[in-house]
Amino acid sequence: EVHMDQVAPQGIAGLDRGGSDAQEMNILGRYLVRGGVPENMVSKTIQKAKASGYEFHRIGGTIMSAKSIPPNGAEIYFYTIESPRSLNAIVQKFVMGLKQHGIQAVYLKKVDPAIVSALQASGVSIQQSDKPEYKIAGTL
Repeated sequence: EVHMDQVAPQGIAGLDRGGSDAQEMNILGRYLVRGGVPENMVSKTIQKAKASGYEFHRIGGTIMSAKSIPPNGAEIYFYTIESPRSLNAIVQKFVMGLKQHGIQAVYLKKVDPAIVSALQASGVSIQQSDKPEYKIAGTL
């Protein structure tokens, strides 16, 4: 199981540790509401994601959700309120953390150009996914 809470001492924290961290709820909430989740269902939606194996890690104004895909992969996605330039630097920190924890491949269900370019700027090689439930994959 991937535990990245030691990766960047300057602020990665699982949502379950802070529970009511307003900034984390705000960042995720913004995406969920935009995606059609009623505001009063945001925290329940996050709890359900955690129960199904997703972990949430934050650096600054960006949260990465990660779910382990054995043996050495992870499904990831980024939720951010950062500028694209800041996002690149933050994604690079997340990628370093993933590598430190033995992750060699990442999978994404959505293709977001800003996320793809941040991953590529971090040295991740992006290609079409070999797993049908994911749109793209990246090799770290």
